[in-house]
Order: sequence, then structure tokens, then C-alpha cells
Amino acid sequence: MLIGKGEANVIGTTMDVYIEGTFLFDKGRKDITYSIKKATVSGFIPVPESVLTKFSKKLNPIFDVDKIGLPMNISTVIYESDKIIMK
Repeated sequence: MLIGKGEANVIGTTMDVYIEGTFLFDKGRKDITYSIKKATVSGFIPVPESVLTKFSKKLNPIFDVDKIGLPMNISTVIYESDKIIMK
């Protein structure tokens, strides 16, 4: 799980934002995506699912093997606290 906290410009106003989600890797594809499970603004206002969906489309994929230009096949992804290892 990855949790992010910070400030973002929301409708022209700087607000505190909290977001949590998980990384997903599908062996049939060649990319890693971030699936947002929960997000709040100002500490308690939930972000609607429709907004999360639009944000996810802009954000993903986090990593795409095809874009690095090397013929690679990834079979395993290991998530550690400070790194992602792809084999």
C-alpha cells in the first residue's frame, strides 16, 4: 500500500489531500498501475469515485515496460518500503 499526504490545488484553492492505494501488476500486460482505494480533502471530505477515476486515468500507468525501449518480460514484481524490484 502507498499512502500520500500533501497539498494540492483543488478547485483553485490549496487544500490538504490524503490518498491511499495499491500497486497492481498484471503479468498479461507490461505495466504497473496505481489503484486508488481512498482519498480525502481537508482531512475528512471524501473524494467522489468519479473524480478518482479521472485522476487514475491521468496517473496510470506508473511504469510501462514498452516505453523504455528494451525487450523485457517481467514475471515478478516485489514491493519494498523504499523500492520496487522487477524480475
